Amino acid sequence: MNRYLITSGCSFTAHAVEPNIAWPNHIADWQVINCAEMASGNGLISRNLIATIPHYVDKNPTVAVMWSNPNRFELFYNQESPNYDKIYNDMKGNGGFQNQPYTGKWQTHATSNWVKSGGGFGHWEFDSKELNQDMKLYITNYHNEELQFVQTLEHILRIQWYCKAHGLKLINMCWQDIFTGSNNTDGNNSNEHGNLIVNRFENAVHLWEQVDWSTWWFHNNYGGLREWCIDKGYEQFPGSHPITEAQRHFAKEIVERLL
Repeated sequence: MNRYLITSGCSFTAHAVEPNIAWPNHIADWQVINCAEMASGNGLISRNLIATIPHYVDKNPTVAVMWSNPNRFELFYNQESPNYDKIYNDMKGNGGFQNQPYTGKWQTHATSNWVKSGGGFGHWEFDSKELNQDMKLYITNYHNEELQFVQTLEHILRIQWYCKAHGLKLINMCWQDIFTGSNNTDGNNSNEHGNLIVNRFENAVHLWEQVDWSTWWFHNNYGGLREWCIDKGYEQFPGSHPITEAQRHFAKEIVERLL
């Protein structure tokens, strides 16, 4: 009997080419449906899961999520948005647009789309002047660490409650420690760790207290895949991602054990 596993995350879950083939590609004896996307923030990670799970819910799938930096975000555009046609034409076929489910290709919807900030926006730009202006406007006037942290907890709880409502086993992980110290506001990952972030943000406490931490795997307190790789001696991160062998080892030693 086939066992089904639905996975989601950002590039650390989506990579499917050398030298960084991600952990879902190394899971043995499971039918793996990977709806992870490159450059995803936690909002898109949760949306992709909720768009995918209903197609397999009758298979009683296990759901495994590797959450990303809380400071990543997406902007939503449709035909009511100013400059939509210009942005659509500039970005058509560009990886900044959300991937359509199940195609495995970078595509755009004809009438609407999410645009992903990814990691490090501000150090690079999209091929659209209008989109860059909107991104910079959002980062300058609306984006802040507390809001992003609150929303990440909301996304986590949405998947937790969705899986509980359908009686599905859930495994939560993160690429690296996103819960202590600070996360870079540009969406890149930070190596700064320390006190719990939730202790700085009163608006996040009631959400934090509702997270079912029994569904989580951590490496030494709140560490994730990166910390595990370093402790196992995998110190090469080409393109800031673990090498294939590290991901394979992680899949066998950690994920398959959790499954």
